[in-house]
Amino acid sequence: MALLMSTKRRYDLRNRFLKERLEKILPSIMQETDIDMWIVAAREHNEDPVMFSMLPATMMSARRTTVLVFVKRKDGSVEKMCMGRKNGGLDRFYRNVWVNQKDSNWGLDTLLMPDRDRNEESQETGNPEDIMECLVRLVKNYQPQKIGLNYSEVTAFGDGLSHSLYQKIRESLPPMYQQRIVSAEHLCVRWLETRLDSELKMYQEIVKKAHKIIRRGLSNEVIQPGKTTNKEVEYWLMEEGERQGFFNWFNTIVTLRREGQNIGREEVIQPGDLVHCDVGYQLMGYNYDSQANAYVLKPGEIQPPEGLAALYRESRQAQKTLMETFRLGMTGNEILKEAREKLTGGKLKPFIYVHPLGVHGHGAGPNIGRTDNQECIKGTGDHVVHNQTLFAMEMSVVGDVPEWPEGPTVIGLETETIFRDGHIVEIDPQEDLYLIRSEMVSELEPVV
Repeated sequence: MALLMSTKRRYDLRNRFLKERLEKILPSIMQETDIDMWIVAAREHNEDPVMFSMLPATMMSARRTTVLVFVKRKDGSVEKMCMGRKNGGLDRFYRNVWVNQKDSNWGLDTLLMPDRDRNEESQETGNPEDIMECLVRLVKNYQPQKIGLNYSEVTAFGDGLSHSLYQKIRESLPPMYQQRIVSAEHLCVRWLETRLDSELKMYQEIVKKAHKIIRRGLSNEVIQPGKTTNKEVEYWLMEEGERQGFFNWFNTIVTLRREGQNIGREEVIQPGDLVHCDVGYQLMGYNYDSQANAYVLKPGEIQPPEGLAALYRESRQAQKTLMETFRLGMTGNEILKEAREKLTGGKLKPFIYVHPLGVHGHGAGPNIGRTDNQECIKGTGDHVVHNQTLFAMEMSVVGDVPEWPEGPTVIGLETETIFRDGHIVEIDPQEDLYLIRSEMVSELEPVV
């Protein structure tokens, strides 16, 4: 699957994924969460995180007020409906049930945009309704026992319904249905974290493409020791990513480890430096987050100091031990506790802060540690691990390098992984330090 594709091809692919997700993922998670009706509502410029993931590729925001309604049928399938401005593209994925909008004249829409498709169901029939009257009609018709709304004290991914819209929906419903409102937090998280096999296949290609850019950025193609600064490398990585179709979801960070000292300010890269980068790209609506390390060889060196190479190998082994801790159904806090029991007490000091990936960079799902909390993450740390999910396996390891007596050295690691079939699979890992020559040569080695 070529990742450099036309806008039309990219939109077609995203829409194909959306249609498949609605058919394959949504019914199973509505059954899992025991919610009969799920209402996802948002206003333009204040979109619910879930709403963004359910819109067609060409519909980049809610239109005025947009409401999606999902109803679980007895056979396990899901009825998918929408209420919003006509001809916005939603009717290709959802059945438009707001067919006669009060205070609107859609004949004008036909005059202004005559090429827009208007199917029979979008013709004005029945009594005019405002959007809440339409929603109440649906609730009375389907009589759900549990009505899921997106509010949560635990995670932003389940808290996308604005206060005013929540009040409007609740106050519009008859009292008996008000009592049936429940938080759809778990349903939101499961929708956002779960990936199709086809999505995972594409994601692996995204990762490999991003890694090639990073490999070039941490090479003599970009870095001339004694001249190039870490900030120049940051901008090159962001600009090259954009040139190849990526969007930067956070500002790339390039720091230097110089004989035990961490340098984040702008500084010229010198022979003997360990160059570390943290890069966040987005493509096709999927987020990538990875870290990499390169050593700048001193004149005459052909490999890093053995103590540094050994620390990197030990850090990678610690990261693999962390990955081996993941098991289906474990909470993030359980993984954190078990991994730290395995990794602490030795000569290395680990800091674990693994996070889910997907539609968002710091995504929906279980959080496993944070830089400022290595004990227990309340709320999101209690979410459990499921199959078909993505994680950025992020951690730092602090240890000594004998050749660098000034102080301990930090090795920052982060690699993309898939949790599938009950275990973690790494995507294109960096097993060894990249090497940067201190002497510039006329021809560069090929970048792989």
